[in-house]
Amino acid sequence: MSHTDGAESRQRWIITTPSVPRQLLHTMRKLLVVDDNFDFAETLAIQLVQRGCPAIAAGSVRQALDLLDDDPGIGVVVSDVRMPGVDGLDFRRVLTHRFPKLPVVFMTGMPVDKDDLVPSHVIILQKPFAIDALIAALAQLE
Repeated sequence: MSHTDGAESRQRWIITTPSVPRQLLHTMRKLLVVDDNFDFAETLAIQLVQRGCPAIAAGSVRQALDLLDDDPGIGVVVSDVRMPGVDGLDFRRVLTHRFPKLPVVFMTGMPVDKDDLVPSHVIILQKPFAIDALIAALAQLE
């Protein structure tokens, strides 16, 4: 039985990820990702940070509102549509009154229908989505 040092099996993998386009990065403020599945929100925020976009996560609308009150640097909200208590669309209505210039991008894993009263000009990403799809949606806000 011969012994090998395993050098062939210890390859270094280099993973490249697309970054936020320069023209968007210069104008982008911190993103707040809101989802009742906090692990999902946090993972998405980490992916955005890895691409050069400042982001933080919240696991509820209440937590999101607290973060918005405490951090004036938040410039965009990415919110789930379906959440217990206050859903994303109701959350947007609150934001419209409290932070009227704050743009919102929605995401959902559930169907959105006519009963949801979705404004015609909102962006809704269907989960699962590629991070590039979110970056493209953010670029549309500029």
